[in-house]
Amino acid sequence: MTNSSRYAWSLLASLLLLTAVNVAQRVVDLCYDCRRPYGLPFTNWISEGYVQPPRFVPLGLLADLVLSVLIGFAIGALWNWRVARRVK
Repeated sequence: MTNSSRYAWSLLASLLLLTAVNVAQRVVDLCYDCRRPYGLPFTNWISEGYVQPPRFVPLGLLADLVLSVLIGFAIGALWNWRVARRVK
């Protein structure tokens, strides 16, 4: 497995993990008649209840994506370091 494929798998794993956490939080804490922010670790959706439609927060989604890329890079670097250490 090459270095770039390790980074790609790490990025995919971090994106899937962050997506699963956000979906699980949305499903578990669903509230139809209260104002509530959704999204972990950054808010990307705000439920306004029955009075107003829900709002999408693009900066929260962007922050989640940046965090996911950073986590994927860290996992890939750790994976490459461990493989390089094992090969020697």
